[in-house]
Amino acid sequence: MFLSNLLLAASHLPGFKSWHPIMHRTHETLKCGREVFDIQFRSPLCIGPSHDKDGRIIDALSDLGYGYIGVDCGGANLHQLISRINAADRNTRTAANLRLHKGESAEDSIVRPFALMYDFASLFILHIGETSPETAFSDDLTDFYPLIDELLNLRLCFEAYRPILLSIPSGVDKTSRQALINYARLGGIDGLVSEGEETVLADVEFTGGRLPVIGRGRVQEARALLDAGASLVECINPTFLGKYLKKL
Repeated sequence: MFLSNLLLAASHLPGFKSWHPIMHRTHETLKCGREVFDIQFRSPLCIGPSHDKDGRIIDALSDLGYGYIGVDCGGANLHQLISRINAADRNTRTAANLRLHKGESAEDSIVRPFALMYDFASLFILHIGETSPETAFSDDLTDFYPLIDELLNLRLCFEAYRPILLSIPSGVDKTSRQALINYARLGGIDGLVSEGEETVLADVEFTGGRLPVIGRGRVQEARALLDAGASLVECINPTFLGKYLKKL
């Protein structure tokens, strides 16, 4: 969180918008962009929603070289988040994270935010079966099948195409995981977010490499995750990327 807090504090300084791109656009000189889902990302290293969930510093993080910046669609400030994304640089990519929240219906916590965010986010990540205190949990992953269908069908109502990915916890048993992936693939899901090198390897092997996988892990593990078959890496510990991008 240090980097996020530093950028958030610096964003209040006069002239921040004018100097931060000059200071941090290392990725442009390294030519490390990557295309996935027909979207051009500034680099294969991305960042999850826990570091800028409200979209306050998405441009600053993008200029550091992060391919996409994760934002959280939960909470009461969704319209404010949309305004910030709409005002961001056109080359800044955002991944809108959708998850069930305790005390809220799937309609309120996932379907409605998906519809409101659709024209503004670059892609969507639907979190399946998480066990965090803030998140509702179902042991039966088939409970999520109708929700997946609803999002895929709702996407047909929009003119633009936005990729929808599934984030499945690594602790889910192999049979349930593969059944869910098969069901989602038949419906038209675009990719997976998989945590750790072993899970990335297993998911890439199971899908035959035909479904893009985003690996989630520490920035120091990025090379191993990419070698395991990940198309992008969602870093859980944001930092200045210069030396890591040079290694890639």
